[in-house]
Amino acid sequence: MDISFGKYSNKTTKCVIYGLLNDKNIMILKDNIEFNKYKDVCNKNFYDMMNDYVSKISKLGINVVTEKYITKVLSINNSANFELKSLSTHKKLITFEIAEDISKLSSEIVLKKGCIVTPLAKDVFAEKKNKLIFI
Repeated sequence: MDISFGKYSNKTTKCVIYGLLNDKNIMILKDNIEFNKYKDVCNKNFYDMMNDYVSKISKLGINVVTEKYITKVLSINNSANFELKSLSTHKKLITFEIAEDISKLSSEIVLKKGCIVTPLAKDVFAEKKNKLIFI
């Protein structure tokens, strides 16, 4: 919502707004939009209002995408040795399958403090020499 008003409220919104001001391609993961988790339980009018804000930021050129889409785009661009400097996810649990997907995208994976990384996922990151950063 802050992005749709051009308001810096944290590092993420500042980065997105800076990117828009500099005509950069911005993608936001749909799973990381908090209100989507409450679709079935929240007030319908409030949910619709939040969806309107997502529509506003989409009109600004921000692409709301899924992890599957990003994986597909990056696998296509991998032939050009394209790699993200770092990848951030707000997932609370990183399983083997998730680790397999995201370990290919970046050498640096940023996770929230308290995120649980299963032993098999840790093995994947170690094998691919991914650096895990908890913030």
